[in-house]
Amino acid sequence: TEIYTLSLHDALPIYPNLTGVGGGLEKLPSLQRAFDWYGSIYYYPSVRGTYTSTNPIGCSTASPCNYNVGYGELKYDIGVDYSFENIPLFLEAGWLGMRGYHQMSAPADFSENGPYVGIGIHF
Repeated sequence: TEIYTLSLHDALPIYPNLTGVGGGLEKLPSLQRAFDWYGSIYYYPSVRGTYTSTNPIGCSTASPCNYNVGYGELKYDIGVDYSFENIPLFLEAGWLGMRGYHQMSAPADFSENGPYVGIGIHF
């Protein structure tokens, strides 16, 4: 059985501590087959947070400067898995990333992405 979900998630805390609501789509792997693919994409149109700076020019530990920052974020993940026969282990490999589009006082766009591998147990 293929499982497709539509989910709402809070944005994960990153620089500085951003929160927001977004939505996306996710296709989970079927661990009943030896090989399968999975993927997800989530978009958070407006995540916000406050960055606190103690930069020696105009700010200090005793008197920090606070900046409201915001981003639009796109998170994605695509991969394949291999399930072993008669044992509850599976291997996975894929590519995941996050792209931020600056809003408000955010200094610049950002992009983080890369490959991963892992082993899992299904119950």
